[in-house]
Amino acid sequence: FFFFFFFQAEDGIRDAQESRGLGDVYKRQPLLCALHLNLAVSQLSQCMWDVAERNCRRVIELDETNAKARYRCARSLEEQGKIEGALRCLSFIPKEKKTKEIVELTKKLKAVVNDRKAKEKSMYGQMFAPQAGEQ
Repeated sequence: FFFFFFFQAEDGIRDAQESRGLGDVYKRQPLLCALHLNLAVSQLSQCMWDVAERNCRRVIELDETNAKARYRCARSLEEQGKIEGALRCLSFIPKEKKTKEIVELTKKLKAVVNDRKAKEKSMYGQMFAPQAGEQ
């Protein structure tokens, strides 16, 4: 009997002799994280918020608990006005990895959300309040 099978490695090469396999992908992961994080920090300094967010999300895909990536992603989202998304991004950082900067940004973002809610409540309260002379 003849059994024929082949595999397709992570790099798309099907030949066992030529393929790098999954081992190299995992070896490259820290380097990829560092490169994308460095790109993100330079893009943040140049006010390229959406590109910085994209690079941070690439790091998050590789390492979901990477605190630097989540912090920088939250900063880029904050600058884009996506406050709830920034808070959500920070919420996935494990407690032991939270730095002073992360805690301060979280407090700042929560204050912005609370301010918005208070303004909305006041605005809607005035909008639907009975006018003078109306019954």
